[in-house]
Amino acid sequence: MNENNAEQVEGNLLTITENGFGRRSPIQEYGKAHLGGRGIRTIVTNDRNGKICFMGQVFDEDEIMIATKNGMVLRVPVKDIRIQGRNTSGVKLINIDEEDKIVSVAIIKELEELQE
Repeated sequence: MNENNAEQVEGNLLTITENGFGRRSPIQEYGKAHLGGRGIRTIVTNDRNGKICFMGQVFDEDEIMIATKNGMVLRVPVKDIRIQGRNTSGVKLINIDEEDKIVSVAIIKELEELQE
């Protein structure tokens, strides 16, 4: 498919790390990867925010549910997560203890959207 005729992908890419940090980036910021390419950085990972544990396409009307290893659960509206560039380490989404980690993230769609 010719890049000029490619469909415009909408929404944001949500990236969340195991220590509770995350951020949204417009999907348009991510170009196509080419064979033999080195990849595209999506979030800065370090000891503070940990490894990436979730990535997914989200929209402003969505919510996410975050669950930790120690049983903490938090529901967050996607529109409350700041949009940032790709080369950042994100913002704190959930306060967890040092020994706790995020183990699951689910995207919750609006009920009207699911019924269509």
